[in-house]
Amino acid sequence: MTIQIGSLSALLIVLGCVVALAVFKYTARIHNGSSSRGDLVGAIGSGVAVATLLALLLNASPEQTPAPVGRPDDTATSPAR
Repeated sequence: MTIQIGSLSALLIVLGCVVALAVFKYTARIHNGSSSRGDLVGAIGSGVAVATLLALLLNASPEQTPAPVGRPDDTATSPAR
């Protein structure tokens, strides 16, 4: 099964990952004392929050093609003769 992801949605996923990586690296760097790992939960949360907010602001919904509108059937609505 193949899942199609639109270009804007893919960009939002990449931006969320970049923000998460930046937060993870920042939290590892500001820790006083011995070097430690960054805040993984905070990094994932911030990445998801950024991707979600951008999706809501940019309305990144899947593109849907409208259903074709057909003409009403004339024979069904015309009175019988």
